[in-house]
Amino acid sequence: MTQNNTTILKKLWQIQKAIRTLEHDKKRDVGGVSYTYTSDDKLFSVVRPLMDEVGVLLHHEIIGIENTRQDYNTNAGKAKSEILSTVHMKFTWICCETGEFLEGHFSANGMNDWDKGVGSALAYGERYYVEQFFHIKKGKDSYDKSINNPAPETPSPATNQQKTIKPNNPSSTLTQPSVKIPQLPELTMSEINEWNRAVDFLVNGGKIEKIREKYVVTKPNEELLKKKALERVA
Repeated sequence: MTQNNTTILKKLWQIQKAIRTLEHDKKRDVGGVSYTYTSDDKLFSVVRPLMDEVGVLLHHEIIGIENTRQDYNTNAGKAKSEILSTVHMKFTWICCETGEFLEGHFSANGMNDWDKGVGSALAYGERYYVEQFFHIKKGKDSYDKSINNPAPETPSPATNQQKTIKPNNPSSTLTQPSVKIPQLPELTMSEINEWNRAVDFLVNGGKIEKIREKYVVTKPNEELLKKKALERVA
């Protein structure tokens, strides 16, 4: 980062203000698990015009690659080998007017055929870095096509309404029966072998419900399982 970055920071802030939420437009099914995401085409069709308007470039540089061979069996029982590529990248936002710049580092994994793992990691890494940098969350499309001419905000009908739910019998009380719940081990990243087996299970067509029958799977770990399974087939 340079000593005086007020111009580049202001321009990046203008882009962030212009993009509030983007609706996921792509869906993939991996191991019986459905996963939605915002495609590269949609993301950059929104971000790129704003970058052009304010005069900002994004330079993408590879600073390291780690390749690991992965052997597994497909759903049909056929042996298959692929390359898991971990790519370490440096992204640099550059102001075209002043030359000010802002650097950021990011790493991403990609697994595909022998010559495609790096490409998968690069595509995923760039998309995810931009989404996270501008804090773009999932939701109904809400963004400005132009920074100088933002779209007028329309209040949601739900914001002016309050819905009250009342019980059918206010005097009644609900009691829950005493049920002894079996204690299951929690699936955590510390059990690497168990974790990898769970990912392999999803990749080969298994259901997340079956994993829950054996382990206590927290919501963050469930999302990470789905993400890792997707990376293996991307």
